[in-house]
Formats: sequence, structure tokens, C-alpha cells
Amino acid sequence: MKFGTKLSYECVAEWKHKYINYSALKKILKRSLPPKPKKTTPPPKIPINVSRDGNVNNSPVSPTPPRAIFARPRLASPIPSPRTYYAHPSLAASPTDTTPFLSAPPLSLATSSSSTSSYSSFNSRPASPVLISVNESVISEFDAKLESELLRIEEFFNIKVDEARTFWNRILDISEQTLSEDPPRESRLSVLRKAFREYYSGLFMLQNFVDLNHEGFRKILKKHDKVTGKTTKDAYMANKVETSAFFTTDLKGMKEDAEGYFTDIFQIEKKSAARAELHPTSSSKPHYHLFKLGMALGFAFAMFIMISTLFIGRADVPDVHWRKFISVIPAYRAVLIPIYALWLFGFNIYIFERWRINWVFIFNLDPRTSICHRRIFKTASALTCVWLFSFFFFVGTIMGNFSFFGVAPEYFPLILIFFCLALLIFPARVFHRKARLTLLFTTFNVIIAPFGAVKFRHTYLGDVLTSMVKFLFDLEYSTCYIVTGDWHDFVSARCQQATTVALPVMSGLPLLWRFLQCLRRFYDTRQHIHLGNSMKYFVAFSTVLFSALYGNFSTYPLPWTWRRDIWFVMFIIATLYNFLWDVFVDWHLFRTRGTFLRPRAQLLFYPYVWVYYVAIVFDFLLRFAWTLTITPVQFNIGIDPEFFTTILVIVELTRRFMWSIFRVELEHVLNCGEARSWDTNALLLDLPAGESPEATGTYIITNLGSFLPSLSSLSFLPEFTTKGRQPPPGGMNVNLSPNMERTTRPLMSSPPSRLSRSIRSEEEDDLDDEVKGLLRKI
Repeated sequence: MKFGTKLSYECVAEWKHKYINYSALKKILKRSLPPKPKKTTPPPKIPINVSRDGNVNNSPVSPTPPRAIFARPRLASPIPSPRTYYAHPSLAASPTDTTPFLSAPPLSLATSSSSTSSYSSFNSRPASPVLISVNESVISEFDAKLESELLRIEEFFNIKVDEARTFWNRILDISEQTLSEDPPRESRLSVLRKAFREYYSGLFMLQNFVDLNHEGFRKILKKHDKVTGKTTKDAYMANKVETSAFFTTDLKGMKEDAEGYFTDIFQIEKKSAARAELHPTSSSKPHYHLFKLGMALGFAFAMFIMISTLFIGRADVPDVHWRKFISVIPAYRAVLIPIYALWLFGFNIYIFERWRINWVFIFNLDPRTSICHRRIFKTASALTCVWLFSFFFFVGTIMGNFSFFGVAPEYFPLILIFFCLALLIFPARVFHRKARLTLLFTTFNVIIAPFGAVKFRHTYLGDVLTSMVKFLFDLEYSTCYIVTGDWHDFVSARCQQATTVALPVMSGLPLLWRFLQCLRRFYDTRQHIHLGNSMKYFVAFSTVLFSALYGNFSTYPLPWTWRRDIWFVMFIIATLYNFLWDVFVDWHLFRTRGTFLRPRAQLLFYPYVWVYYVAIVFDFLLRFAWTLTITPVQFNIGIDPEFFTTILVIVELTRRFMWSIFRVELEHVLNCGEARSWDTNALLLDLPAGESPEATGTYIITNLGSFLPSLSSLSFLPEFTTKGRQPPPGGMNVNLSPNMERTTRPLMSSPPSRLSRSIRSEEEDDLDDEVKGLLRKI
């Protein structure tokens, strides 16, 4: 693999513009070379006949007919046929020259040395020149560019190292305060554990930055010496590159120091186990997951064909069976919508991984809980098979085609719903337990807005829920359908009447959650852009509320009242508001330095600019489908409303996940612009250094929002829970650094090798032993 390709694939995606500009340096070296001569057509080679005795026949050789190539050779030929050689044009006779070529010495291929040299000269190529003149002014430009690249890399590296050292000092402060509590809080231990992982992964990124840049300088200097004929690589590498700050910084010592602190604080037996937890490696088996994905897709396709056969074979379905079938459609749709959303999310992850978008960092996920697109597709295909299996037996049983062990048809949707719910909350370590817990806690943070966490992951899920309003409708209907017992008789009138009361509430809940999240974001950041975003959801919520009160369109096309006119105006305003916000804010297109051929200064999908315009057109058209999905209205358009609703939901979910591709792309572009590749704000405790929680009575109240985000990490609490343990007498007082004052702690100019504790008396020595024993139990 060429180094340019290796650099593009192995670099930290957010720092790709901070690495050595290897391609630009190569172009400068190519400009220093003289232009290559134009390729000229070589003179034609004239065939000559050379007999066995060395005589040359000047008569032209007739071309061999095509059939002679495949003709069977004659084995009894006493005299071999003359051989044909290609001579150089200067030694061949001219077609108009009648002088026979006999004066030339005989060509004996076996004994004549002159013939050998003559034959070799016929087929030899002219030797290429050894010395190449180069443009010295361009070489001087290359030297200046190389110096500027070295200074730029060193400056960026120093900035990132300073950030890492500051982050490390903050970790030490929080560690001291956490372990000094009686007992230490589990939420703080969870945040501290995450902070160690963020710091350790940042050190690996810095090591990757050093290694690739060092190799890049070595490769480009090797090309420079090859072009100029000089031997400057070793001297430049020894005197310039390997003496710079980005190469001499002891990153290995910093990593060993972090491993030592982490091992001592959490009392891990082996440092290798601590290293594996700090920097987990992927254990994915792509071929295994693809095999299971193929099996599930094959089974799903077979079930789909069988379901289609049931409908095609029974065109005259009785009306009673059709009414039973329609009454169960919302229950099946309540399971189908999340499965379809899972398929679309897997496709999004595939695009993110294909274009090297660090979606795990953008969504603030733990690499151990995130799963690749193959596993998402495998999970979605397995759930699709379960859904098709249940639907097939329901349709076949209700139409009388067959009976599945005598099970009544009304039990199939009930079993499907309870199976999916049990699978979602199943506590065992199967079916991606940590990912399921992350999803549940993220949903919980969205529901308790504005008191929950408001990070990108939570706002993203809130936006997805606004596109799944019909899913909430179906959940409410399915709950009523099961609780009231209507599923015994396939009667839906009572649940449909209850739905008309619950629809306004269910329609407005996702919009209300996003509205409160925007207000919380404005409170935290004081950026007025979040007020404009909150107005977007307020207008949409008003449309939903008005349509719920005065939006009965089942009598269409009777004359509209003034209420319908107001609803129509609000419908158009909400749709256009959301569309313009998508293009100009969520995708950041045509805002700054944008042109028709480049709608944004930095485009990740730049080779395919047309994709952005296709997305804009589809977003405009499909936004009307979104507005219809959040409005509880009934349209009489010739098909059953349940099927029309299903089509609207599928269209809207497709639009939403198309929107999410460009929304995450913008977030990645912003991270690249700011070179932000790890979360230096992972420590969510806003406690000042040296101050205890009991110092102020309002600390817990003012920092309630800071502690709630840690709920997303509760899936890891069983690893270090302290339930059932009693703290030692006098509490925990562990000094993690000899310098207690924050202002006087050195910024790790020489990182300590191990955890140092200040021991001032025998009593404190005994206390430290008790603390070690307690932490070992933790």
C-alpha cells in the first residue's frame, strides 16, 4: 500500500488536515523534474528471413494465414522451415534496394560472437540517462514547505499535549475528591472511569499522529534524495524531525502512568486487564455476522413469498375476515416501525464507517457498547424474520388456510408484542445488552427533558421520535387492545374512540420533549440559535394541537370552514419552517462561502455534490408527509386509512434517516475544523478543585443536570459497585499526588511512574491499608 493511501486510512479522521501534507510535497518534487519527452511512434520492424546456413533473404515475408497458427505440425519434415527474426530498420534492406544482402558476414547463431552482438542489438533498448537535471528553485520551495510542515505539526502537537496534561490534572483532582467521600459515589466512579478511558484513547491518537508523521517525513525525504541525488534523509531525520517536541515527548510514559493510576484506584489485579479496559479492541467477526445475516435474509425472503401467496390465492376475502385483519394492523405496525428504523440506522452506520465518520465519538458512546453495521443488520434481519413468521401464521389462520397447532389467530400479535418487549428489557448478557441499556437510558433522558442530559445523542433520538409519532399512536392502541380484551373478538371500536382522546397528547409529546431540550441547550450555552430551534417545534406543536381539535377531514371535500383555513396555513408554515431549518441550520448549506457547485466550504461527500441537491429536493417533498404523520386527521382518498398511514410512516422514516446522514456529516466536519477527537469534558462534575460537596447547600440542586447525564453509564455499574461494603473509620482520605494545590501541580513535564501517596504517620499508614482493601473489594 502506498503511504498516501495508508495516511488517509489510518489517520485520526478529525485531524486529517493536521498531518503532514504528503501529496503536496510529492507534487513539488514532481515539478522539479524536467518534463518527460513526448512519446514518438517507434519505426516499424521489418521481418527478414534467416536460413539455417546463415544466409539472409531480402524478399518480404508473407504473413502466415490465421489457419496456419492452429495447423497440425508435420512430424516428417526433413528440413526445418526458415526462422524469422526482426532486424533493426538501419540493418534491413530497403524495399527499393535491389542489391542483395550478401556482402554481410554470415550470421551463425551458434558460433559467431558478432552475430550474437548483432542480434542483441536488434532487441536492446537505449539506456536511460543516469543524471537528471532538477529545478533548484523548486527544490528550495520544497525545503521551505518541509520546514513549514514540521513547524505546523509541532505546534498542533504541543496544543494537544497541553490539553491532555490539563485533562490529566483534572482527573487527579476529581480522583482525590471522589475517594475522599464517605463512601465514594457510584455515579462519580462511573464518570471517573470514563474519564480515564477518554484520556487513554487520546494518548493513542497522539501516538498515531507521531508515528504517521515520522513515517511521512522519512518517505518524502527518501523521494527527495532519489530525485536530487543527495543523501540528506538521515541527517534531516536525526537533527530536525527526531529532535522536535512531537517526537521526543514521552507518550509511552504517560500511558504507563495512566495505567498505574487506573490499576491502583480501581484495584485491578493485572495491568493487562486494565490496559484492555482502557483501550478495548474490536472482537468483531465480519464473516460470521455476514453468514448469519445471509441466512436470516434468505428466510425472510421465503416468508415474504409465502405471505404474498396467501393474499394472491384468496382474492375474495370475506368482509368479516377483512375487518379482523384491519383491527390488528396497528399492533403489527407498532413492531414493524422500530424494525424498519433499525434497518435505516444500520445503513447510516455503514455510510459513516465507509466515509470514516467517527460516529461513536459524535454520539458520545462507549466503544464497548457500540456495534458495527453488520451486527445491526443481523439484528434487524432476525427481528424481521420473527415479524414475518408471526404475520404469516396470523394471516393463514384468520383466512382459514391452515391451523398452527390449534392456536387462535388473535394470539399471534399478542405473542409478538410481548416477545419484543421482553427482548428489549431482558437483563441477561445476550442480544447486545449494553447497547440496549444505552438506548433505554438515552430514551429516559429524552423523556425527562429538560432535567435529563442534552447531548447530541439525546437530541438525535428526540428528532427520530418526532418522526415516529404514529409508533406512539400504535403503542397506545395496542395497549388498549390488550388491556380491554378486545383482541378476543377483534373489535376495535372502543380503542378507536379512546384513541381520539389520546391522539393530541401522543402527537405532541415528542415535539414537547424537543422543545424543552432546546430551552435547556439555550440555558446551558446562551446561544440564541437554540431559541429559533425551539420555535420550530412550537409551531409544529401548535399545528398538531389545532388539527386535533378541528381537524376532522373525513367529510372532505365539503366546504372548508375558517378553522380549516387556519389549519392549512399553519400546516404550510410548519412544513416550510422545518424544511428551511434542515437546509440552512442542520445541514449548514448555502450559509457561508457557498456556491452552486459547492454549497458548503467543507463537504465530506464532495465528489458527489449532486447528492446534496437530491437530498434537498426529497426533504422538501417528504416534509409534507412528516406534517401529516404528526396530525391526527382522517383522509378519504380511496384506500384504507391504516394502509395509507403505514405508507406515510415508511416515507417519513426514510426522510428522517436521510436527514441524519447529513446532520452527522456536519457534526463531523465541525469536529475536523476544531480538531476535536476526544471528549475533554468527560468529567461532568462541575465541582471546583479543593471544594467538597458539603461546602455549599445548593450544589446538588444547581448541578442536577450535570449528574443526570451519567445515567447513560449505569450499565457499567455492576463492575465496581460498592453496595454492601462499609467504609473504614474516618472515611476515605487518599492523596493521589504529593502536590495538593492545583496551581502548583506541574503539567507532567516528566510523568510520574506510579501512584504516590503521602504518608505522614503510622495511623495514616494503617488507614491507607484499609483503603486498599476496600478498593480491592470494590
